[in-house]
Amino acid sequence: MKNYILAFLKPGRRTSLALVMAIILAAMLLSYFDLIEPAREALESKKMTFKIAGGKFTAYQIVSGLVAVIVLFWIASIAASVLERAIGRISGLNPSNQILLAKALQIALYFVLFMLALDIFGVSLTAFAVFSGALGVGIGLGLQKVTANFISGIILLIEKSVKPGDLVDLGAGVTGFIRHIGIRHTRLETGEGKEIMIPNEDFMTSRVGNWTFSSNRSRVEMRIGVSYDSDLELARRLMIAAACEHPLCSHVPGPECFLQEFGEKSVLFILFFWIEDVTSGTAGPRNDVLLSIWRKFQDNGVDFPQAARREVSAGKGA
Repeated sequence: MKNYILAFLKPGRRTSLALVMAIILAAMLLSYFDLIEPAREALESKKMTFKIAGGKFTAYQIVSGLVAVIVLFWIASIAASVLERAIGRISGLNPSNQILLAKALQIALYFVLFMLALDIFGVSLTAFAVFSGALGVGIGLGLQKVTANFISGIILLIEKSVKPGDLVDLGAGVTGFIRHIGIRHTRLETGEGKEIMIPNEDFMTSRVGNWTFSSNRSRVEMRIGVSYDSDLELARRLMIAAACEHPLCSHVPGPECFLQEFGEKSVLFILFFWIEDVTSGTAGPRNDVLLSIWRKFQDNGVDFPQAARREVSAGKGA
């Protein structure tokens, strides 16, 4: 019940609520001063009759229709939010199917209300057909992006290429968790806590990396230089041992270390190891393994080249 009340008082509906309350207050004042009938007669007079698309409409029909539509769509917005929360509690559906079902029911709800609005205004479907061409042009021009984002959102929910909770990489340094897939945009939360609203169309037309599409596992890669004076086989074993000892490191497959090249001032190794859950981050395991390698090298007489020593020391101090 508390969630329903919160949905009713959602900040985005305060303007609609104020408008509805103003309508109710105006109706109460007109009723109190016995002005409802005089106002209706004035609005239904010939002077207040208009011709629209071959039909005649009085000002009373237009005003009463607008009031009814405003109230209906305000109630519908609350019902849609409550419906979305109710579907979110169905444990048998995954998050993508929950969102897809909620959006389908919301579309059906608003379509029914749209047809009711036409009936309230006294517009027949035959008269409505007059506007279909202009409506198509309006969607094709003014609402092109809105339509594209809406269709893209539906496709995303059906394909499940991205879904709420996924860790995605959009390039240009933008990485974060999908928190919500809406009709027009998808909400992405970055590691800094910033929320970015990304048009759904971008997920269809751009390359998107999904770290958690089929698995949460991720490979960490580190390049480490070793002095030419050191025992290279020992250095390799120590680096593998440092990765194996980390609690987040996967043992299937286990860590691997390869000699990559003989550089001008150092022998360069590359160390790979896997972590089971990339959503917890890779910076922590990388830091821990590097510090463990530093300690093991010091204890076993393996030296870094001078430049690498400065880099690792700086990381240790941080």
